Amino acid sequence: MRLQRVTAPYFGYFVAQLRVQFRYRGAAYVQIIAVCLLVAVQAGLWHTVYATGHGRGSGLTLHQILVYAVIARIWWQVSPSYGTANLIATRVRDGSIGPDLVMPVSLVGGLLSKDLGRAVANALLIGVPTLVLSLSIIGAPPRPASIARTTLALVIAYFVAFYLSAAVGLLAFVATRIDGFNELRGAFVTLLGGALVPLGFYPHVLRDIALASPFVHIYYVPFGLAVGDKTIPGWTSYAGIAWTVALAAIVFRLANHLRTNFVVQGG
Repeated sequence: MRLQRVTAPYFGYFVAQLRVQFRYRGAAYVQIIAVCLLVAVQAGLWHTVYATGHGRGSGLTLHQILVYAVIARIWWQVSPSYGTANLIATRVRDGSIGPDLVMPVSLVGGLLSKDLGRAVANALLIGVPTLVLSLSIIGAPPRPASIARTTLALVIAYFVAFYLSAAVGLLAFVATRIDGFNELRGAFVTLLGGALVPLGFYPHVLRDIALASPFVHIYYVPFGLAVGDKTIPGWTSYAGIAWTVALAAIVFRLANHLRTNFVVQGG
């Protein structure tokens, strides 16, 4: 019963956000079209790359690259990105975050519950139709390198993305604008995370740097495993868990510190 009382507010946040996303599902249909167009552009580029023989050293076939491009583009719509950080920053600026700071629930836990509702809704409304449509054109996905590792990597990818975005958002308590920090986070995710190009195309030095960063767990590790990339080191699973725990500890500690030491709009 005690556990139920503790989790009830967070489940309420999750369900409420899920309902909001489904109520305004018209936007999802437009996003499906946008995602399919972007995937088509990427598919054309990758066909050109492999036709000229420049894709052979990546360790991935053209089909694997195309599937990687599809699920990475879908993940861009599902995973926490700029939204969480911008939501926190906006609410700090206008003072509407005040009630969240005095409510007997975790600020980060509430944000996480709401974003999980958004993510699940987008996965169903945008992800599934786009995936079915795309794979019906490019063919069935390859066998994952390991179903267990892939599933774990996907869970890690979500939480790493969320905590990085939340950390940037919490900077709004001490910085007037976080736009630059948010863009910097996005740049690192794109460059070191493999959001556009799998790490197999990177120089060895840059690839090693990327593998040591948390950003690689948002795209390359989960989706590389999903398409059967056997070059991903086994230790990345342990590194992903370590990064998730470390980022969670930092974000929760920072949120608790800000909650007790800062005043928003006189509250």
